[in-house]
Amino acid sequence: MSLFLSWPHYSLNVLENQGLGNFFGEPELDLHDFISIDNNGKGIINILDAVELYKNPDLYSAVMLCLLTKLYDSMNEVGDLDKPKIVFFFDEAYFLFREMPTYRLKQVEKIVRLIRSKGIGLYFISHYTTDIPATVLEQLGNRVQHNLRAYTPADQKIAKAAADSFRTNPKFNTYDTILELGTGEAIVSFQNEKGEPEVCERVTILPPQSKIGVIDQITRNKIINNSIIAGKYDEDIDDESASEKIKVKNTERDEKKAEELAKKEEAKRLKEEEKAKANEEKERKKAEREKKNTPQYKLGKKVVNKTTDKLLNKILNSIFKGLFK
Repeated sequence: MSLFLSWPHYSLNVLENQGLGNFFGEPELDLHDFISIDNNGKGIINILDAVELYKNPDLYSAVMLCLLTKLYDSMNEVGDLDKPKIVFFFDEAYFLFREMPTYRLKQVEKIVRLIRSKGIGLYFISHYTTDIPATVLEQLGNRVQHNLRAYTPADQKIAKAAADSFRTNPKFNTYDTILELGTGEAIVSFQNEKGEPEVCERVTILPPQSKIGVIDQITRNKIINNSIIAGKYDEDIDDESASEKIKVKNTERDEKKAEELAKKEEAKRLKEEEKAKANEEKERKKAEREKKNTPQYKLGKKVVNKTTDKLLNKILNSIFKGLFK
């Protein structure tokens, strides 16, 4: 999976040291596996075992945000559906937002604000409303609040914030009701067809229709092995990584530059050699001209000319004498 987000280089190094490569290697996670249905046409619950991931909140938030970003980018706009195509439940949301950098929080705000139009639902589950940033909380339309204890001023402030996040019901005091809720009870408020939050109600939550508690390893393995995607992500694929591709590309680029530089240097050398030869020839001709202009050269040439004339005259005289004998 590729990292789509703009994060500082030092931050990526920290995440990589925490095990980022284990989540974004090959085979790449196909998020559409989460939208599959079983043979009876029912949706499938997928659980991310994040026990170890929780130990590195920065890595946890990065992985979750990357998954949401990829899912958002791969889904088409569908508007308001009767029910979403997929719903994410982020348990212990405190770990997701704890110490989250401002730049990453802004990306979360953007996704939470726009992702509904892609048919994706988000639920953040935490102990306190204050665990979730106000800019994210205000984007969430459905709310379920279980009992809170408020023994200290700090606790009372948290309970008051939770009560203030609901649309008031004139039938009861929201703050007092939150403090007195019993086991299995909750204050709830959901959006109506117009997208408006309805007044809160005190309700009894339907108990889970599944096993409550930790399953044993045998049951766990059985569920995993019976999954329709069992084995799909078991073995890592050691494909050429992005960094390796970049390294090869940089090497090819450097070799090409070196080759071009060598050609330029060779052309420069040949040009300098031609220039040097031309200068030598020029100097030779100049030396010859200067030599011809010296008194010694002129005197020698005059002597040579006279000697040549005498020799020619002598030869001609001999020829003439021979003709007239």
